[in-house]
Amino acid sequence: MTRLTDDQRRLAGDHYRLALFLATPFAARDPGRADDYFSDALLALVSAASRFDPARGVKFATFAARRV
Repeated sequence: MTRLTDDQRRLAGDHYRLALFLATPFAARDPGRADDYFSDALLALVSAASRFDPARGVKFATFAARRV
């Protein structure tokens, strides 16, 4: 994985609750793997932050939600 810039790191940090919110229904169905779901969601959020291009006119939350 590539290193994140400060802006990308801030973007992911500002939206970590979105990743947890999206992972919660899966964690509720399988509580034994809740940590896995939350970890995967946060990794997907970091990946989305590294691929996000604000020039495309899409909000980051919309872009990230499709990838988490």
